[in-house]
Amino acid sequence: FELALFVVTPFLPHSPASRQKMEGKGKASHSIRAVIFDVDGLLFDTESAIVQVTTKLLEQYGKEFDPNYLEPLGRPPVDAVSLLISHYQLPCTVEEYMAQSRPLLEHEYPRCRAMMGARRLVEHLHAHNIPTAYATSSTNRAISIKRQPHEEWFSLLLGGVTSDDVEKGRGKPQPDLFLKAADVLKEEVEKKRGERELKMEEILVFEDSYNGVNGAFEAGMPCVAVPSHPMKTEEKKAIEKEQFKNATIMISHLLTFDPTLFGLPPFADVKVLPDGTSAIPISPPITIDAPTVSGFGRGSNLLKIPTANVDANAVAKAVSLNLSGVFFGYVVVESKGEENENKDGLDSIQKTVMSIGWNPHFGNTWKTLEPHIMYN
Repeated sequence: FELALFVVTPFLPHSPASRQKMEGKGKASHSIRAVIFDVDGLLFDTESAIVQVTTKLLEQYGKEFDPNYLEPLGRPPVDAVSLLISHYQLPCTVEEYMAQSRPLLEHEYPRCRAMMGARRLVEHLHAHNIPTAYATSSTNRAISIKRQPHEEWFSLLLGGVTSDDVEKGRGKPQPDLFLKAADVLKEEVEKKRGERELKMEEILVFEDSYNGVNGAFEAGMPCVAVPSHPMKTEEKKAIEKEQFKNATIMISHLLTFDPTLFGLPPFADVKVLPDGTSAIPISPPITIDAPTVSGFGRGSNLLKIPTANVDANAVAKAVSLNLSGVFFGYVVVESKGEENENKDGLDSIQKTVMSIGWNPHFGNTWKTLEPHIMYN
């Protein structure tokens, strides 16, 4: 069998009890009046491109990419590359490495998709007149390239600051980027709107790296951590919890963010299901066309419905590194060979419930996609 067309439309369900992982200090003490976003790995899925390019360059030096080494994340390019060269003991300078990586990255950046839920959140805040800005370790040149395919909604942000706007060595985890982004927001709130002083504790930051979380913490701002490289095992999750200890809360991806925790207006598109759980529409839908690598066997016999695993490489190309959860959607399974033609009617469109993530039962360290086909 081949999974010929896998469209995950329209809902991601989550129960009221588990929809938010309160890993940090809990609900903010002040209602939020403005928001600052990180960009890479938070609004744009550029981390996948960075991993791809880094892996390619390391192979040229006879090195293997270490997915657990996350210290460079969130730092300015020069600082990140310096750490990378030291960690992998590469025989090159920062300038030499960046001369190789820059053209490769700039080729990939325009292809990077938005992180799931990013556009929804930005447009929601804009619709409710909540001013937003960005604070990124990227350069001005890099941001101008990355934002091109997302300009329709990224332009809703008032503006922002990059590593070019702070002194060398004062990027994340230092607070300077966030304080300068706060100046952009204060200009809007205090001078243009004539409202009262905007305090640091009234500005909510969204960050995917612990360097960024620590920078927001030093700036005196509450922070939602959305790790772009989530840990897969219980041991690593304990490390992750320690790394993100300065976050106000930690969530798996932006779709699971509940704005009411911070005094912000609720999303209007959340559907409450008959059993009390809720579901979130996904637009545009995720589409995955990939072969099954195992399945329609033991799991199907246990569940009494057809179930399988989809090729992990296809999953990695279709969804961001941090996306996980349970999805509703539709599936077509193509049978191969005349003897299987239309066998059991599976060539037709079927409803499906699909899980994306790391199966705790088997202790998987790679992300799997398991469609469970609602077929009698």
